[in-house]
Amino acid sequence: MSFKFFASVCAPAALLALSACAQDETAPVDNDVAPGTVQQDTSLADETEEGPTRARDLSEIPERFRGIWDRPEGSCEPYSNFRVEIGAQKVAFYESTGEVRALRMETDDALVVTLAMSGEGQSWEQTTRLTLSSDAELLSIEDSQVSGEDATDARRRCDA
Repeated sequence: MSFKFFASVCAPAALLALSACAQDETAPVDNDVAPGTVQQDTSLADETEEGPTRARDLSEIPERFRGIWDRPEGSCEPYSNFRVEIGAQKVAFYESTGEVRALRMETDDALVVTLAMSGEGQSWEQTTRLTLSSDAELLSIEDSQVSGEDATDARRRCDA
């Protein structure tokens, strides 16, 4: 095999293979969210007084998810074991509290929240899916760290 044949056939193929490995500097890159920051996404739905819209970013839990929630048979009182209070940057359970670290809308009614949790002398990170019913009166809370039937827990909105 001659050098000319090699140079005309193999060299362009090698250059093509190498260029496929090079990373495009403008291509999006998945980044880990640094502790203490809220992930922002320009394509996420957010809440306004007129209803859901396309927002420039999602820096806090949308208003329609916020409030006090309890099991259907719960009292909504602070001593209720299944009471959850959702704020803009915090989710407070009965014996633990989570500070928002990342937010991602899956649909207009489903939000995935990564929380830096603390309670009963322990700290951990937890990813939780919050899904609203169509009338926004029921909230399904799905904890990624729990499996089986106990993974999803339905709550009703408590009166203010």
